Amino acid sequence: DLLSKEKLVRERPTRKRTPGNMQKLTAAERNNHVWSADFKGRFRLKDHSYCRPFTLTDNHSRYVLACEAGVAETTEFVRRCMENAFREGGLPEVIRTDNGSPFVAPGILALTQLSVWL
Repeated sequence: DLLSKEKLVRERPTRKRTPGNMQKLTAAERNNHVWSADFKGRFRLKDHSYCRPFTLTDNHSRYVLACEAGVAETTEFVRRCMENAFREGGLPEVIRTDNGSPFVAPGILALTQLSVWL
């Protein structure tokens, strides 16, 4: 703050942000009601490639429906993981994700190929 006051720090340009959720989050009242999908960061493997773990969790039971190791955060990879979970566990009423790729895109509606498919 002191450096900013003295104008010794350049301001960063503001980034475009996706619109926030205007509704309250749905409370998970029973199994298969609300699922959460997320990539859990990335880490390097012995061959120096990256692993990007994807998880799909039932928010009521806390049961891990999928935990898959991927090489990229792609629509195809997530769709394949979700299709397998849907076949095994059925369809949830709500799927909660963060604002990362491939779940949200920049733009007014923030729709991606994955969100249209879902």
